[in-house]
Amino acid sequence: MSENLDPEDETHILGMDGAGTNSPESVLGQITAFEKLLRHAISRFSKERLYSMLQVAAEEQRSANPSLPRGAKTAAEAKKPSTAPTLKLKSMDQLRQSLKPLMKREEKNVKLSDKERQALKHLETFENDYKYLGNLKRHFDDNIHSVLLKDYFDPADRPRRSALKDRATDSNDKKVTPPSKNIKGKNSKRGSQPTEEETKTAEMQKLFAIVTQLEELERKWAGLLKDRELNPDDFDPDSSHELMTFSNYSAFEPLLRLVPDAFVKCYNAIDMAKEWLNLAKSIYGDRLPLKSRVKEQLPKSRENTLSKSREPSMVSQSRESTVSPKEQPPKTPEAPKKQPSPDPEERMKVANEYAQQAKEIKQNIRDIGEVIHENEIKLETLNEEMQSLESREGRIDELTNNFEQVDSKLLHAQKEYNTFLYERQRTMENLNNVRRGSEEHGELVHRANEFNAELTKRQSALKILEYKKNVVQEDYLLELELRPNFIHFLGDMKQQIDDIKTVIKGKQTEKQELEKQLALLKTNTEKIKQQMQRYIESSEDSENLTRQLSRLTKEIEDDLNSIEGMESERSFVSESDDVDLSEYITGFKPNTPSVKGNNSSNTKRDQVTYHIQSRTKQSVKT
Repeated sequence: MSENLDPEDETHILGMDGAGTNSPESVLGQITAFEKLLRHAISRFSKERLYSMLQVAAEEQRSANPSLPRGAKTAAEAKKPSTAPTLKLKSMDQLRQSLKPLMKREEKNVKLSDKERQALKHLETFENDYKYLGNLKRHFDDNIHSVLLKDYFDPADRPRRSALKDRATDSNDKKVTPPSKNIKGKNSKRGSQPTEEETKTAEMQKLFAIVTQLEELERKWAGLLKDRELNPDDFDPDSSHELMTFSNYSAFEPLLRLVPDAFVKCYNAIDMAKEWLNLAKSIYGDRLPLKSRVKEQLPKSRENTLSKSREPSMVSQSRESTVSPKEQPPKTPEAPKKQPSPDPEERMKVANEYAQQAKEIKQNIRDIGEVIHENEIKLETLNEEMQSLESREGRIDELTNNFEQVDSKLLHAQKEYNTFLYERQRTMENLNNVRRGSEEHGELVHRANEFNAELTKRQSALKILEYKKNVVQEDYLLELELRPNFIHFLGDMKQQIDDIKTVIKGKQTEKQELEKQLALLKTNTEKIKQQMQRYIESSEDSENLTRQLSRLTKEIEDDLNSIEGMESERSFVSESDDVDLSEYITGFKPNTPSVKGNNSSNTKRDQVTYHIQSRTKQSVKT
């Protein structure tokens, strides 16, 4: 993401409207995506499943070390201080080692109890949960925390301690000095209002505090995800409430508390990131992101592109010989300075320059059109991939709904099964209290048989539902494992689409500027021909010059008509507009104001004549 950023330039390009890679909207989107990932993780995690697995692991550890104390057996005993060494599971590595004997027995086809088999299965699930927590943290570090540090925080803006002390001293002085009785109303209230500088300083202090707190949280968060022995200081006090429903967990408390504590840290990190973003927007405003700068990817054809934003005019290298300010015609239209008529051949050179410039503009527009076409193809391909990925987005929702439906049906079926089982037990109890052979005894026997048949039927239905739940759950868990990479890839693709759209928009604007120049040239081609014809009529070789001028005029018109942009019947300039082409084509901007009518035409002709003469002054002298 940072491949388009310039690390040496810490100044944000104004006018980007948040289109940069790390805009506030993009960061908020990453935070929202992280929240969604977190909710998925919480929805699939089961404390009860982990608790039962840790019980088996602790028992296996005690069996392997029978000479050591077995730790507290109740929650009350766990709180009592003890100096005797006890067996405890405090790391993922210890958990794996404790269950390794079960794995070996399973490999040797030794029969295991149901609880032991479930423990091995739950261990695999817990390992996946543990890896998923690591992916969550990497997602937060790469897409949120690092972006905030780089683009939403400037260490150089730390508030000076001296300024804070001065503020405190001023406030103390105000408390000591008795207020004047003559000061009333608004003036007395204004003194309690903080100034803009004080408000900004307070916000900056909050921002620095958030940065420090998030760094500390990151350190403890990372400590939870290491295979080493867990440090009790790394746990958040809020996660202890998750253990209140359990007992006899002192032997494996760190591992039982690991995942809930990671969830607490995730939510705290989200809150801090949002507050960081809001404070940064309040402090830095339009400067955000601070250090990101999107480099424009220019194609080779762009190097020769002529644009008004980059070159002052459409003139070629001969612009250097343009009339200097001292040689410009008089500004007063009433008394224009007449210049001697130059050689007609020199006028033809100017016409040749016009044709050459038209070809250059045409080539530049073609190059820009190719770049736009290439980017449009890329954009179409990315949009197709995006649609495919968005269709996959619905798969996780479908699996979630399927899992919830199957789980709900299973719970409902279990409740009904338990109800029939309870009724059957009551019937059997009543049957024991009734005399055999009586009518009531026969009815109870018949009812008990019906309950037995119904229980058998419902037990089969329960097994089918459990099988369906396991199948859906496996697909659901697999999809969740791929979820972080999917969201990361989807975010990158959206950013590529936004970047390509920005490039296309810029190229289209540039193309329109060039097409506007060509539209002006096309509109006034006939005017050029008329102006030049006046000079040709006085020449001895008028027929030859006329043919050359007609050829050049036709060449310019053919070039203009071949431009795709002109086929859209887009009119930038009305044909009735009286435009001096010397301003747009030769780089010469007349200082004489335009006057409608014949005087305007004559003045412009004199200006063009003067410009031509100044460019060919040396050749005329020779």
